[in-house]
Amino acid sequence: MKRRKGKESWEEFERRVGLKRSGEEDRNRAPEKRALGKIPNDILVQRMSTTPSGRLKKYEPLDTRDFVPFSDYEELSIENIKDACEQFYSAPAGSCDILASDRGPSCTKMEQIKGKKVYFIRFLPPAEHDRSQQSRVQGSNSAPISPSKIGEIDGHHPETPSPKLARTVYPKSVSIGDLLRAGKLVRPPQLTTLSLEMFDVEKCEWIKTPLTLSVEIEETKFDSGEWVIKKYRDEAITTIQEQLQITVEDHTRKQVQMHAVARNLTARFSAKVPEEFGETFQYGKVFYSHWNECPVTVEEYVPGVFSKYINNDGDIIEPDDIESDEIFQKAQCLVHFTYMYSVKRLMVLDIQGSGYKLYDPEIVTTDLMATNNTSHE
Repeated sequence: MKRRKGKESWEEFERRVGLKRSGEEDRNRAPEKRALGKIPNDILVQRMSTTPSGRLKKYEPLDTRDFVPFSDYEELSIENIKDACEQFYSAPAGSCDILASDRGPSCTKMEQIKGKKVYFIRFLPPAEHDRSQQSRVQGSNSAPISPSKIGEIDGHHPETPSPKLARTVYPKSVSIGDLLRAGKLVRPPQLTTLSLEMFDVEKCEWIKTPLTLSVEIEETKFDSGEWVIKKYRDEAITTIQEQLQITVEDHTRKQVQMHAVARNLTARFSAKVPEEFGETFQYGKVFYSHWNECPVTVEEYVPGVFSKYINNDGDIIEPDDIESDEIFQKAQCLVHFTYMYSVKRLMVLDIQGSGYKLYDPEIVTTDLMATNNTSHE
């Protein structure tokens, strides 16, 4: 209790206690608090774009800074700042979002923006606005919002609510760079849907897969992506038809069959090696399909540096360094296994790929050589 300098009459004491109980004393002190700078009359606001843009993903300023009136609020809080900005810019209720800087993130606590002289704000698009409204309603019990003085006249609320003003819906903010780039023609991707067939080694029959593959095909040398589509060049087609005397479709299907055999033998090899053998080889799946009325093979793209361990004629390739010697020796083990497992009737050659992921094998037999030398595109 404050110490009184002079004597106080009973009438003065009774009047002072009455003012304290009715709240008049606190209201009379509010201007003193505001004069001391605890609650500002105005807040300095910089309105930013709705979404970040550019290489650095920054929110761009939309206009000059504004002084937003704040004299009707009793507390400097996140919710009151948002409400004041929504009133000033005539934005939908709950659409204001306060950013820590021009690179985000969004602020949810007053401690995150304490001491800031300029408040960065943005207005959420409709989808984010709806989610924000829902989260605010769900969390209203645990995080009450400080009431404002808006609508109070002489300490009393009006009996009839004031009519709602029409809210201005602002378009989505787009940076100047994006607008300029949109002036150039952007062609849609050329998607191709492929129906895939695979060869079952155990049943020795072709199976149509239930799924189709939608891909965007780039007719250049491949160095990325998820799938590789191969078709024969024109000169290779002539060789297949004139020298081998078979159709391009039959030859393409035969390549998929040989790959399935090599994949099966390699899987058996991996299952039989001892644990101390370490990592072993594997082949991905290869499918048969049609693209532009031409037979093609579809296989998974294998990233990494290409290496050839054993040539298609059985010659062993020497590694460039001692560290790679182990994987080259394992490739020789794989070839020897296929020869012994088939009772010396066939051998998987042309062991190549990236690390332990192999592709494009060849199979030679005692009475037939299934070549895979015909060039692909």
